[in-house]
Amino acid sequence: LQTNLGEAYQHRLVGKRSDNLEQAITCYRQALQVFTFEDAPHLHAETYARLGTAYRERLTGEHHDNLDQALSCYDQALRIYTLLAFPQEHRRVQLACAETHAQRGDWLAAHQACMAASEAENLLVALGTGVMGRDAILKEGGDATVHDGFALLRLGRIAEAAVTVERGRARGLAEALQFNAADPALITDADRRTRYIHARRAFVEAQASLHAPLPSDLDEDGRRRVELERTATYRAAKSAFDALVAAIRAAEDPTDFLNETFAASSILETAARC
Repeated sequence: LQTNLGEAYQHRLVGKRSDNLEQAITCYRQALQVFTFEDAPHLHAETYARLGTAYRERLTGEHHDNLDQALSCYDQALRIYTLLAFPQEHRRVQLACAETHAQRGDWLAAHQACMAASEAENLLVALGTGVMGRDAILKEGGDATVHDGFALLRLGRIAEAAVTVERGRARGLAEALQFNAADPALITDADRRTRYIHARRAFVEAQASLHAPLPSDLDEDGRRRVELERTATYRAAKSAFDALVAAIRAAEDPTDFLNETFAASSILETAARC
């Protein structure tokens, strides 16, 4: 209830914006007394992510101090929202970190946060898991490469900024070519081909299970146990998938299996020919 109340105050249109944000911060702090790291890790992370945004938007107090508080909250959320366990949430919080660093004028930190968000985007696209994967990146907006290009521009790294933005613009085409290069039919060894199909299916299913709603009849201990089990299953599936892809590449069956198609050198060479 406190979390929902905090979100309501955070988006409230009636009354002073500054007062509503102070109420939101108070509510989120109250919720965190229950949603602890040990007892409710996922809710703990989500509440901290919302609290960070409330501090970033806060109108009272010193602006620089509020941004520092926001970053501290996002760091707490990222303790749970790791790249491998929660790639979509990891991307969202890293983009919020990038925006906060940009408001502080720390463009190097903003660039690093964008790179972390982009890594999560690459993982989600590679999984190809519908709304939880490629669609969230291709349709949702807030592309990390666009933000990163701006940060690089402010750092004076203009050529690198151009390459970064073009890589993001070419993501849809790169994805299509990547999945053509990852067609199981290209694997000539029947045993490896079968194992790859099963490993990829297990990986996608584990990622989907990780984000599936928890049963409503579970208490906090039960929710935590299920979340830990799902995370362990996901990491095991990811490890098995990566190992099999490495074996396919080592056997050169085919050599470029699941390799990134659009490298910086390819983009620069293409630009030179235009």
